[in-house]
Amino acid sequence: IKSTGLATMPVLYEQDKHVSSAIMTGQERGVLRCQERTSLLHHWKLTKEQIELVDKAGFGWFRLIGSISLNNSLISALVERWRRETNTFHFPCGEMTITLDEVSLLLGLAVDGKPVVTSVKERDEDPSQCWSYFHLNIDRPKRTTRQFPLALLWKGRQQSRSKNDLFKYRKALDDLDPSHVSWCPFEGDLDIVPQSFKDNLLLGRSRTKLIAPKVVEWHLPDRCMKQFGLCQVIPGEVPHRKSEKTHDEDLLEDMNTADEEWMRRRENIVENEGGNVDETEYMQWFNSITVPKLHRDTSLEADIMNVQAAILQFDEVASTLSLEDLHPEEREAVEEAVMCMSNALRVGDWYEAPPTTNKRKRREEQTECSE
Repeated sequence: IKSTGLATMPVLYEQDKHVSSAIMTGQERGVLRCQERTSLLHHWKLTKEQIELVDKAGFGWFRLIGSISLNNSLISALVERWRRETNTFHFPCGEMTITLDEVSLLLGLAVDGKPVVTSVKERDEDPSQCWSYFHLNIDRPKRTTRQFPLALLWKGRQQSRSKNDLFKYRKALDDLDPSHVSWCPFEGDLDIVPQSFKDNLLLGRSRTKLIAPKVVEWHLPDRCMKQFGLCQVIPGEVPHRKSEKTHDEDLLEDMNTADEEWMRRRENIVENEGGNVDETEYMQWFNSITVPKLHRDTSLEADIMNVQAAILQFDEVASTLSLEDLHPEEREAVEEAVMCMSNALRVGDWYEAPPTTNKRKRREEQTECSE
């Protein structure tokens, strides 16, 4: 996939590895199982001293968010639109992303200061869900009382959803009209945002590098100018992502370069270069370098894909089961079901048979002995 505009290098150079390539050839991976481990946070009571330490570390506002019900199907549909090459979502109306200022507004996290790199456990909740509720009117729940951080506006348990909703969300994103996108959805809530956060919202337009444990990523607001109320022009080229780092010295070099880039973050604020120009040229360019639609409008095929995903999930769970304590007849029934599922996967050519796990190997050996 190459651009026909100002850029000359391939843009989506990892297309052959991207999930959209599999989807367009009928290979469905199903709904992602997003982990959510915060439902019991209300049982964890912090002491006054602990709360003071959390506040001092800059997580005081973030602590208030607590548990948010995850919509796995919606998150899965959004992940299908995410491109590592540009660190943006690719929608029919153009590119969008979660910018630094939006991270600050949604999660109540500071986005300015010296980078802190350490080994920390990532939080399982996905900010893309709350982000989409603000920007995209797709299955948007009812807002709660206005409060900061703004992720709290979508707080609460939502209606349970089936795995079939992935196809519904995929089609909704395919049909997304620019007029149904809220490009600047936070303007009406800025009055409840603390001034210390408002002072750094400008960093949302900083073309810079972000540093995290063992990874450096580009922050490219010049690809999403509509999110700042500005006109979008054809963006510049993005340096190709290097292969995964295997040597500490290579990673250290990347970290040092990114640190220098971050120190110039306020010097690299992108401006409105397009003025009030017609965005037709940009959209022609964008449509030439992206994957426009993912939904395959065939109900039977969708059902087959769901069955495929369910069988894969069953086989994955079954491979970890211990059958040693089961009655011989029960064990035989389970083993027969597992074998049928495995044969279905192989006949359908849906996967390469994984290496036999220790538990499954022991199970097969026990079966041979009993015979």
